[in-house]
Amino acid sequence: GEILAKWKVRRGEVEVALGRSDVVVVEGTYHTPYQEHAYIEPNGMVAWPEGPGVVVHGSMQCPFYVQKAVASALGCELSHARIVQAVTGGGFGGKEDAPSAPGAQAALLARATGRPVRLIFTREEDMAVMSKRHPGRIRMRTGATRDGHLVACEVDYLLDGGAYATLSPVVLFRGTVHACGPYRVPNVKVDARAVRTNTVPSGAFRGFGEPQVVFAGESQMDRLAERLGMDPLALRRLNALRPGDETITGHRLTTSVGFAEVLDKVAAESGWERKRETFRADRGRRGRERDRGRGHHRDRTGHDHRAQPDHGGGAGVSGRDGEGDGSRHLARPRQRAHRGQPHHRDERERDPRRGREDPRGHGARHRGQRPRLARGRLALRDEAGRPGRARLGGAATTTFDLETGQGEAYICYSWSANVAEVEVDMETGETRVVKVWSGHDAGRVVNPTTGEGQVEGGVLQGLGYALVEEHALREGRILNDQFSTYIIPTTLDTPEIKAILVEHDFPWGPYGAKGLGETPIIAVAPAVTAVIHHAAGVRLFRIPATPERVWAALRAGSGRHSGARCAPTSACSTCSARTCGSPAPRRDAARASAARARCSWTARPWTPAS
Repeated sequence: GEILAKWKVRRGEVEVALGRSDVVVVEGTYHTPYQEHAYIEPNGMVAWPEGPGVVVHGSMQCPFYVQKAVASALGCELSHARIVQAVTGGGFGGKEDAPSAPGAQAALLARATGRPVRLIFTREEDMAVMSKRHPGRIRMRTGATRDGHLVACEVDYLLDGGAYATLSPVVLFRGTVHACGPYRVPNVKVDARAVRTNTVPSGAFRGFGEPQVVFAGESQMDRLAERLGMDPLALRRLNALRPGDETITGHRLTTSVGFAEVLDKVAAESGWERKRETFRADRGRRGRERDRGRGHHRDRTGHDHRAQPDHGGGAGVSGRDGEGDGSRHLARPRQRAHRGQPHHRDERERDPRRGREDPRGHGARHRGQRPRLARGRLALRDEAGRPGRARLGGAATTTFDLETGQGEAYICYSWSANVAEVEVDMETGETRVVKVWSGHDAGRVVNPTTGEGQVEGGVLQGLGYALVEEHALREGRILNDQFSTYIIPTTLDTPEIKAILVEHDFPWGPYGAKGLGETPIIAVAPAVTAVIHHAAGVRLFRIPATPERVWAALRAGSGRHSGARCAPTSACSTCSARTCGSPAPRRDAARASAARARCSWTARPWTPAS
């Protein structure tokens, strides 16, 4: 397919490092599925003519994307396309650029008819045509010395962008710079591509290109620990990024690096060492095996807030309205505190004629600018000299070399670690998550209740990605386009979730805060699949870990149920389930065909460009 975007990272000498005699190398190819955003309300727009232009009112996350699309479709000035963001019932990235299409369609119809137009998708229509999480194929080689120090990582990261580019370039970039996880790796080679295919488009989704590559990277760490005879937690502690270390892009970390503390607190809260020994001793005594696994991650953070004084005593204008993520409750109190202003003076900036949203901005701007405004150090006037209409803003900037992938990709990072306790039914392949401990360094937690809610929601969404969620396609069309056939976790599937919030203040953040919206989902899947391997002896290289997929892997001779274990080169042709050990028996053609028929995965052949 046509390449929509490509990025790379080059650091050190990967081949030399992996070729050393004292280095243990593990290789693997991992596959991740589409994931549906499953927001509460489907996409919808209402448009009506207004003077020489139109007004479009609808469900969206980024009004300026919609404004540009409407102006382009109508061939009019941006000022003639007025976009009003409705209170949005969930987005998760699915309402960033994707609503541009229905917004432009509604605007064209309104101008053509001269009448108001309402365009509301049904759930089936929304699932059939709106963007999803990118399916991914990740090939990795990871090497470490025999005492556990990582020396090199090589990553070939491929995303299926679908029929349209949407936000594939920035999604791919995020995954590229986080390809080796929150670890010190001196030698790195990452090649990342997003390709166009004749399928439903992929786009922004909570986690933004990282859940795919983190599933692969954390699985590699578990396999490496197994090869080295080390505890998975000990291997991660040994290689954890700390203040003074450099990321794979050469960004030297100086402040707010709480990964090591997050690891320790999650291990202590979950009773990692004690319970793993208990489960290991109890293994094989019952039909359901229980064990624990880990997943870890770092992530960038931020969005935009600006100051605009008015004649009523000052008003705060936020570039983000929120879609149920708690942005209002987190941003508004800190604005009011800096201004000494009553709460009723806040405004939400839903009309893009009044400003620009900047998802790469940080609360650091608000932290630094608003006190200056409140102390009267800045006199704001517009071009005509009238007070109160000028804006005060600023952006945190970094430098990055796109040719080598070296530099400060983001100004700061949030850090996370997860422990999952899971039961696997050895007869049916059913996997039940009992409890998840999810730890996060998100800087100063301004609102603990909202923060815990973000963690709980993100973990549950991550469990769906790990265990049940995937779209089946035939000739590029989605077959399971409603919630009766596309399965998501419900409250009945929710395990006990323990949010562990570690506070490492970010000096340039508002009250020291960083982000907590995306990290909870990112490393859940590898924690769950690690437990499946520890409990049942099945190493899954493809998610979701549906009962059919786990059952087929167990019956294929790759699990403890059959008493046989597969060599690293053996795999179920359908499910890519592997473990390390002695070679497993070869399956005959009839048995392989039956396994494919049982597997819920519907393969979509697509050949990437070289």
